[in-house]
Amino acid sequence: MNSIVNYNPDWGIVRLLPGDKTSIQLVRETKGSEDPKHLHYPNEGRKIMCAHKHFDALEINYRQITDETLDYLE
Repeated sequence: MNSIVNYNPDWGIVRLLPGDKTSIQLVRETKGSEDPKHLHYPNEGRKIMCAHKHFDALEINYRQITDETLDYLE
């Protein structure tokens, strides 16, 4: 089983819905590369893989991006 230990994505967008309910619209993880093989620490790729599975199960748009990614909201 995969797990995310001490993992906090960099940022996301949460919308306030009627009735003071909230909805997570997307989550982004900013790294130096979009290729998990080029990350600084070996366990970062594992955490990102687990995050993809976690957020997919919740039907939340999740992506790994860089500071140069122009389409980060897509």
